[in-house]
Amino acid sequence: YEENDELDVNFVKYELDKAESKMHRASLIQISLIVISLLILLQIYKIMQERERQTEIDKALAEENSRAKTSFLSNMSHEIRTPMNTILGFSEVLLKEKNLTEEVVKSDTKNIHDAGVTLLDLINYILDISRIESNKEQVINKDYDLQTLVFEVNSIFTSKINSKEITFEINVDPNLPRQYCGDYTKMCKIIVNILVNALNYTNYGKITLDIHEKQHD
Repeated sequence: YEENDELDVNFVKYELDKAESKMHRASLIQISLIVISLLILLQIYKIMQERERQTEIDKALAEENSRAKTSFLSNMSHEIRTPMNTILGFSEVLLKEKNLTEEVVKSDTKNIHDAGVTLLDLINYILDISRIESNKEQVINKDYDLQTLVFEVNSIFTSKINSKEITFEINVDPNLPRQYCGDYTKMCKIIVNILVNALNYTNYGKITLDIHEKQHD
């Protein structure tokens, strides 16, 4: 009987060890599943945070674009009123004046023409912005004459500084070729915009445009 009792004890111990081993493995599996679940939840949380951050960035950009458009329209409204008032004012003078002289007609007509050019530039600028936003802007390359470009830049920019005590000077390197290939209209606008930016920060003195070949090292 003692031998049988010993066998029974060993069997019970074996079964207990076996059960304990199974419980240990089950616990490890449960812990592993919990860890995996936590990692998945953490990743989902990170993704949600990133999406929320991107949403905030997109919202901020949209608000900034909206403010920029509002400011642009406000500035354009002011810029458009100036040449329009010039055109209407001098036109009214010409219509009401009974004793017109050739000098007065030429002077007022020139002012109307300059204001019309400025107004046309503003309209083209607005259209350019619209084309850029709609991804329809195109670069039109064609041959153009440098002297013609310089003359037009001078005409447009000079009309903008009549009300200020500022002189404008253009220096062109005589060794430059006369013929170039590119988008003449955009080139002219770029140069004029740079000059207008200089004009905005200049109350008196001289603005100089130097056109020369870039020296390479």
